[in-house]
Amino acid sequence: MNQQILIKCSRCKKRKPLNAFSADNTERAKKRRHGKQYKCKLCNREESSEPTRKAKARILAKKSAENAKLFNHEQYSRRIRNYQLKKKYGIDCDQYEKMLAAQHGKCPICRRRPGEIRILESGLIEKISLHVDHCHLTGKLRGLLCGKCNRAIGLLGDDIFAMQRAIEYLVSFLPPLSEEEFV
Repeated sequence: MNQQILIKCSRCKKRKPLNAFSADNTERAKKRRHGKQYKCKLCNREESSEPTRKAKARILAKKSAENAKLFNHEQYSRRIRNYQLKKKYGIDCDQYEKMLAAQHGKCPICRRRPGEIRILESGLIEKISLHVDHCHLTGKLRGLLCGKCNRAIGLLGDDIFAMQRAIEYLVSFLPPLSEEEFV
């Protein structure tokens, strides 16, 4: 008769076969006839991961509370913007804001203000933001332009003669205007 030995788990109180328990190599366990731990492998696993889960949850909650106190989205955004402006153009947010004030808070070409919404021909919506415009030859800053105007100048290669020809071309297709309409 081949009878299987069952041991009762001290945690879940279920009787389980020997292979459901890990070996226990301590001196105390050697005195036991089966040399196995008192808790089954499953209960050991649950018990050992439970404090870890609780500790992680506690640490995460503490960090979240600390981060919520420290994290100010506006200050963070300004720091990132400062870093980007400094790296690309050598200016900071204060200098950017002075440039914006000097051009009355709008793009000097299309006269749109930051934050305005523009619906594109494709149906997409674009929120106006002003970009730093600079000369690609000298690196000198010229001012702030909306993305569309900045791209237009760039696509014409910063060539004022090409821009003048573009203006003449557009004007040649205008219907005649009376003096009242022109002003």
